[in-house]
Amino acid sequence: MFSIIMNGTDLTVSGISPKRIELLASNGAVIADCDYSSTLNIKHLPAGVYIAKIYTTDRRVISHKILR
Repeated sequence: MFSIIMNGTDLTVSGISPKRIELLASNGAVIADCDYSSTLNIKHLPAGVYIAKIYTTDRRVISHKILR
């Protein structure tokens, strides 16, 4: 089981080991990303709907809708 927690400035993934986190805009463009970290800084992004795509170290890909 994993969770995605958002506060005002960060998106944090817990319960899994992320290899990469990508944040995609509604048009599919990658607008933020990080490697081998469970926290992604999102304070520069405007309010909207995004897709978090999480690539895990055990080769899974998890997508989750994010509202900011």
